[in-house]
Amino acid sequence: MIFTVERSILRKLEQMQSLLGDEDGEDSSPTPPISHHWPPIVTRLPELRRTRPHRREPFVHLDDEADDRRSSSHNSFLLPTRIPGHETDAWQHLLQLAELAKRLNRTLILPHVGRGYLGCCYHWELETYYDLRCLPELGVAFAKTRDLSNWAKRYMHTTAQVVSLFPQDQSMTDRGEEPLVRRFDEFYETRDLNLPGCFETKFSSIDLNDFPHLRIYLSRMGGEKLVDALSWEHDTGNGASLHNSSQLPHDLFLTASLQSPPDILVVQWNLRFPVFPPPIAPVVFHYSEHLTALAEQLAPSAPYLAIYWHTEGLPADVLSHCADLLVDTVSRLLSDPSASIITTVWFASDLPYSVASDRSAPRTVAFPRRGLHGGIDGSARSGHLSDKRVKAMEILKEALADGRALAQWHLTDLTNELRKVQAGTDDALLQDNGVLGILDKLICSRAALFVRGARACGVSSFAQQIVDMRKEELARRGNEMLKNIVDVFG
Repeated sequence: MIFTVERSILRKLEQMQSLLGDEDGEDSSPTPPISHHWPPIVTRLPELRRTRPHRREPFVHLDDEADDRRSSSHNSFLLPTRIPGHETDAWQHLLQLAELAKRLNRTLILPHVGRGYLGCCYHWELETYYDLRCLPELGVAFAKTRDLSNWAKRYMHTTAQVVSLFPQDQSMTDRGEEPLVRRFDEFYETRDLNLPGCFETKFSSIDLNDFPHLRIYLSRMGGEKLVDALSWEHDTGNGASLHNSSQLPHDLFLTASLQSPPDILVVQWNLRFPVFPPPIAPVVFHYSEHLTALAEQLAPSAPYLAIYWHTEGLPADVLSHCADLLVDTVSRLLSDPSASIITTVWFASDLPYSVASDRSAPRTVAFPRRGLHGGIDGSARSGHLSDKRVKAMEILKEALADGRALAQWHLTDLTNELRKVQAGTDDALLQDNGVLGILDKLICSRAALFVRGARACGVSSFAQQIVDMRKEELARRGNEMLKNIVDVFG
């Protein structure tokens, strides 16, 4: 029989030896560095046995009523920390993480949301942004962050390994590196692991000391190799090929000798591309019922034209010209007889500025550091917009002012309409940039006419997401409401 010892046990034995030595009054003269004696030198890594994680008790899933699923759950988790991209882009990465959790037979811990981003430290739970009824279609077990934290507190020792995923750079490709490269770091402080700031307090019961930090450099569509690298069921022979490295860390044998994998894989997803192919039947996600209902309440009751103008990255000198082109495009669309039923123009932008035609509405919105919809506008960081940006916004505003050619249409925006419904609504929620972006997206997606910038006047993934939503809406409802998919200016 072969007995295995975890590093935590070795550490405790070392501490006991030190304490007993002090009590016995032994010579306190300096001893050789611990690294000369501890851990012992390893000449061979023990062979990993094919074992499944020990199941402690059924885990409570998000869908508490599904008793049959709860009884078949397992105590092996995948916890995403930060997920790159803004809102919809981050959701696509979450689907990739769900597929990874499914392949590894782990429960996916759902991230939180805030400011339009997804991660374990944000304020709101995932259902604040999204309707989670689509999750069962992913075929993966899932649970909330607080459930994982409570579960970990019930046990003396909950182990975890931090896995950071990075894209392979060109230098790796030039050197002929494998499609997946693994590197180990022997440090365990959260500040060294670059974990989110809340991790140490929010997950204080999770032990990061038993497994080395694993960095994986991955090429596009390398999901199968990633699953292989993170699966614990490998027949390694002498163990040297376990981690595909000829220079294993000195005490890595402790990790290899464990009979069970870590309870939790803490995954830092730094990839901007998919590693798994899309499913044959894509999972269609929807925004939360609360935000959908709020968008319906805010949107004009009669048919309307919606504009989304993404200005981030545009030279200030072209803004006025683009604003003139926008007015020309809107004028052309509204002068068409088919647009006679339109009474309102809805304006959305990444700038913290209101163009509402309502004179009682505030001119500016207090977003001192970050513009709406994930865009960061340099001129807005100090709390104000440059004169050229204000002038560009005023061009559109003046075109729909009294006495002008477009005066018969009412110009409004999210800032103006929120003033009418803010009473009784969570004020903090309505200050969240992610929520504001989703509301604008929902409202623009259901407009009779939609206008966005061409490349010369600002393009963005946000506008493309609106176009995609309009295509879905057109397929679902036909020409009943939508008069176009998109027109562009610039």
